[in-house]
Amino acid sequence: MPDSMNMMFSSSQSDPSAIPAGTVLEIDAIEFASFVSTEELDQNYFEYYPNPATDQVHIHLKSETKGWVNIVASSGAIVRSQSFEGKSIQLDVSELPAGIYQISVDGETTQMVQSMVIQ
Repeated sequence: MPDSMNMMFSSSQSDPSAIPAGTVLEIDAIEFASFVSTEELDQNYFEYYPNPATDQVHIHLKSETKGWVNIVASSGAIVRSQSFEGKSIQLDVSELPAGIYQISVDGETTQMVQSMVIQ
């Protein structure tokens, strides 16, 4: 596994207010200050039920925290957002159309995302 990487970005925009066409940004080094191990991920997970959901979604976090939970449509739009504090969250999804969504739990120190189906 290499310990370095070269990346290059270039502009092809013809808009005069954009970066001039042909401009090149070259990055010759990227340093990652920290990594997340699988043990750390396991400590910050959440579970939810039912899946598929129809009316209510119950989310249970492994530890107490506060933050926001978002339901994100496949288009990327946030269709439900609710603040929370504690370990349990209940969301009303009865007015959402059937489809596949992402549940994003943004806590004080972590963000976790899982897929969910609404029927």
